[in-house]
Amino acid sequence: MTSSYSPVTIDFQQYSLTDGGTESTYFLHDLSTIFYNDWKFEDISTTDTGGLTAWNEQIEVISLDDGNWTIVRLSNKNGTTFSLNDFEVRAEGAGYYSLLSSSGYEYQIYSAETYRGTASDIDTSILDSNFSDISYVDFYSKAIADESLSGRKSTKFHLDDIDINGPSKSSPKITGPTGSAGSDTSVKSVNENETVVNTFTADKTVTWSLNGGADSSLFSINSSSGALSFSSTPDYDSPTDSDSDNNYIVVVRATDSANNTSDQTLTVSIANENYEESPTLSESSANSLLVNRPSTSSSSDNMKININVSQKASTVNQLGYLILESEANETLTYDLIQNSGKILFSNVESSDTPDLSAMNLKDQITLSNNQKILFFETTDTTFEKLLSTNTTIEGLTSNIQILNLSDITTSSATASNGGSTLSISSVTGSDTCNDEIFSDTGHNVFLDFSGQSGIDIEGTINVAREADMETSIGFYKIQNSSGSVIDPITGNTLLVGDSGYAAAALDSSNLFTGFGTLTVLDDSTASKSISSFTSTDLIAPYASVSDTNKTYFAFAKANSDGLSHFREFGNGVFGFEDQENGGDNDFDDLIIGFDFAKTSGNYR
Repeated sequence: MTSSYSPVTIDFQQYSLTDGGTESTYFLHDLSTIFYNDWKFEDISTTDTGGLTAWNEQIEVISLDDGNWTIVRLSNKNGTTFSLNDFEVRAEGAGYYSLLSSSGYEYQIYSAETYRGTASDIDTSILDSNFSDISYVDFYSKAIADESLSGRKSTKFHLDDIDINGPSKSSPKITGPTGSAGSDTSVKSVNENETVVNTFTADKTVTWSLNGGADSSLFSINSSSGALSFSSTPDYDSPTDSDSDNNYIVVVRATDSANNTSDQTLTVSIANENYEESPTLSESSANSLLVNRPSTSSSSDNMKININVSQKASTVNQLGYLILESEANETLTYDLIQNSGKILFSNVESSDTPDLSAMNLKDQITLSNNQKILFFETTDTTFEKLLSTNTTIEGLTSNIQILNLSDITTSSATASNGGSTLSISSVTGSDTCNDEIFSDTGHNVFLDFSGQSGIDIEGTINVAREADMETSIGFYKIQNSSGSVIDPITGNTLLVGDSGYAAAALDSSNLFTGFGTLTVLDDSTASKSISSFTSTDLIAPYASVSDTNKTYFAFAKANSDGLSHFREFGNGVFGFEDQENGGDNDFDDLIIGFDFAKTSGNYR
């Protein structure tokens, strides 16, 4: 829920019949739904009792039936909460009127005799918190016999200037390759002959675009995923940037559903691959590793490091990291952890787990010159839960411990603090494209093929099970990293948690069938080859548990218990918890491991 609001007056001088449709004013319509900017009024009556119309600067809730209510719902299109302050009401005919908030509170408005022909204010401030921080309010109207009109059973409930406190019009915060969330600038070093630059994220659902920069014409960005790429492969020896210095400037824009925008200027430096010298690691402190620039000034400043769990903890812990500039203070603050802390994966607990020898339980991070990295571990909880339940550094650090470094060389190190032990080593390149498909999935598990346009991919899927209950894994298409899906009936976008989300996700139009259905017997493992395919979809897993007839999705708000049932154990490996309300929280009831490789197309 949002806790920041701004006043909004809905005056109905303009409205639209569809979200994003043609604007229409001062005209009478028989409507099922009407939109005003970010707000919608929807006829949700269960029987044909009249309905919703719009006229001049008001909407009308019309009742023709003294036995049933006509119900019209006011809500935000994006599902955000709001507070109802007051509104003007006027009635035609005789009727009863009431309000019902999403919290279940009902407020009875006096009969039409009080408001007939006269606009009067209903000040909902007298209703205290019952109409605050709500997701919707329903307006009820029911006709009664009007003796002055020969017993006619009809009434119109006119709603004029509706005043609400709606969601704040705050601009989205962009997280780029460097800097904290909301930074105006960031930088990225990319090897020549590579087209993938970076996948941007934001603190809300946004549409991505390019908004200038001296070299913007040389880039493209996926509007849904935020994946930025060169349109053609850059060549260090033949630069095409505006001043031919191999530093390409582009401005990335994020636009939210309320048309609030934020820009981040990105400088992309192209590295010469002809030099073999690579960056090195060194100890910056007892808890941090520093990336050192090679002596060859033209060498790449990027260093890729692999991280894997060499010794498992006895509980299911999450492993994460903080990337800081070399001169940055390492003292932990709440804002530092909240804005810069990122989760790599969880560890598989040390006992009673299936055989995972065929799976690669590791992840990969790219560091730039003069950056340092600290590793941390959350103990028997999740990073996301800690941030949602604590507001101080003391509350976080009681469950987060920074890992101590040892065995440091120019290309490797070990990190541990009594729980999991991490092995860290530098790498050059990758044999698979797992790093691109599974990168930066955050707290939610999904596969991102949006950067693989024109590329043929094949692979192997390994499945392991340690659970009595039988589970099958399938996949469905999502529109963005937040998990939105397309409603196959209306064509509208459904957010995670919206009514009808589960049915839409499992509709044949949204199912991804390229992997088939994945399952395996208890205490067994299985391997499945995936023949060559091409995809640009974002897909997320769902799991159906036959014993309980429950289906769980990769996004917590889509699940009946509101909890996450998937957990990342490595780059391309995720586990599933098959019990409602968390069960034993070991997430090893079914574990899926992918190993993808490019077979043809535009290699990067």
